[in-house]
Amino acid sequence: MEILLIDGQPYSVTNTCTFDSIVHIICTSYIDSSSYSTWMSLNNHYSFFALIEKLIRGGINTQTYRKRANILKNVMADYKIPKNFGGIMVLDASCTAHYLLKKLFQNYPSLQEQKKCGKCNYDETISHPIINAHLPTENLNFMLDILKSSYEENKVICTKCKQTLTKTVIAGEHLIIEPIQPMSIKKFNNDVSVKLNEIPIVLHIFGKIYFLRGLICFIAPPSMLKDAIGHYVSFNWRDTDNNWERYDDLLNSVRNVRPSTVIHNCQFIIYTL
Repeated sequence: MEILLIDGQPYSVTNTCTFDSIVHIICTSYIDSSSYSTWMSLNNHYSFFALIEKLIRGGINTQTYRKRANILKNVMADYKIPKNFGGIMVLDASCTAHYLLKKLFQNYPSLQEQKKCGKCNYDETISHPIINAHLPTENLNFMLDILKSSYEENKVICTKCKQTLTKTVIAGEHLIIEPIQPMSIKKFNNDVSVKLNEIPIVLHIFGKIYFLRGLICFIAPPSMLKDAIGHYVSFNWRDTDNNWERYDDLLNSVRNVRPSTVIHNCQFIIYTL
């Protein structure tokens, strides 16, 4: 375990695969999309985006490890408390991708819904760091239609006066989509299985054009013991050379993946401008 000094205190961070999987996709998005990288540069006052820029420009080093540790320390503050082992604070960063994505992108959501009622002056803005796609089948064939019907409809009923109000959708620079299977065919751990070459590469939605960047997938632990933990990896679509890559922080190198590969337990699909 690498020891890092944070505010003069030795720290060690373990089980970072969830965070690393997210970072891998955002890094390749930064590289492959000039519009997304420009937007991130304009918002690099946010520590997570600043880390991405540091990784792209300077690679992995002690400084980026320290930045990662600081981000995780803050993000995990209300979830896990570091434990002191012989004077070293050990932060266990194991958590679900859902928890971490919501925390990391809470101020930079996939979309916002603004609801306004002209009769009772009801006014509410709902932010969605993650948007849900409740699939009618086991595949992604209807994902775009589901997202449009769930979020693009602009006439809804006011919960206060029961009159029709206006809903406006403001989409962000990325879409973090959680595919959810119907209960009738739901498997253990919401095991959404997808073939890479069947995932939509482009989404025309919310008045914008989004491009596929990658998937975050979960590998279940080999045992059912209470303390057993799984592992997260990412599969990144590189549209610059039409190639899929697997990023796994347990491996020393990136691996190319065949487009015909079926990926199990796909938990999130990420698109950016």
